[in-house]
Amino acid sequence: MKTVIIDYDRVISGGNPAARPLVHLTGKFLQIMIDDTEFLLLSSCELTPYHSDILERFCGERDIKGSYDGDRKRFNVEEPSLKVKGGGKFDIDTVNKCVRLYDDSMAYGKFDAEGLKDKVLRMKGLAGYAVVIE
Repeated sequence: MKTVIIDYDRVISGGNPAARPLVHLTGKFLQIMIDDTEFLLLSSCELTPYHSDILERFCGERDIKGSYDGDRKRFNVEEPSLKVKGGGKFDIDTVNKCVRLYDDSMAYGKFDAEGLKDKVLRMKGLAGYAVVIE
């Protein structure tokens, strides 16, 4: 299985350090599958406040159709090959070199922790970090 990591802020993966302080980064992440490819989508809460916003952005960039439920709490995708595995929150402490993945998504449930540590450590800029999964 192939894993693609998308850092929407591009701060973690080498974006503009002047745009955001790099001491402590927080946000949400979503895990999705399309056929045999897993996508790990990370985004700050300022950019996408809800997990459904992350999914909507991903789908919009790929012309994948979807729509929100009546309460706008869940973005439902019309592509049968796309499955949402779950989501959570992340904290990245650049001083102590630690990544913390925790919590869950109210819309899509708990993330799949299996193999997640190794996937996160493949991100540019996070080599040598400790990864804590709760």
